[in-house]
Amino acid sequence: MREEVFMVGLGGQGVVLAGNILAQAVMEAGMQVSWFPLYSPEVRGGEATCTVVMADERVGSPVAGQYSIALLFDAAGTERYVNKVAPGGTAIVNIDFAKEPLGRDDIRVVEVNANQLAVESGSEKAVNMVMLGAFCAACHPPLLDAIIGALPNILPERHHRFLPMNEAALRAGAAAVK
Repeated sequence: MREEVFMVGLGGQGVVLAGNILAQAVMEAGMQVSWFPLYSPEVRGGEATCTVVMADERVGSPVAGQYSIALLFDAAGTERYVNKVAPGGTAIVNIDFAKEPLGRDDIRVVEVNANQLAVESGSEKAVNMVMLGAFCAACHPPLLDAIIGALPNILPERHHRFLPMNEAALRAGAAAVK
């Protein structure tokens, strides 16, 4: 098994943190992983991307020409990167921002009201957790518990008070897909 997971959004949406959490959870689940974040110098509003390659075998590079799964957090990223999803792959789309049809009938599209679910879970900043939860439900259900378990290892202790909210957002994203 080898999956190339690509995430794109705006700085401030937690794309890089989501990738870091996914990579940690995959590693703690005993799989091989490579994580590659990339973001523009703006603190908020610039493009942020992240690639996580997870596999049963050793991962040589986090770079892929096409991705088996894409988490598309915003409209501009969706428009720019939807063609990087390999035929037969999955695009998980935050339809609170990306409302236009993707124009692809060769991929599975999973639509999630990520911003709405984040607010309902306790914070608009939890969009990344909603998207990760949707990813788990759509592609790798056993990873949901691994991600919840990895949160305390990734988040600084001063943010542990947000663990229940993050778990609620993860579960809301997963429930939205089922």
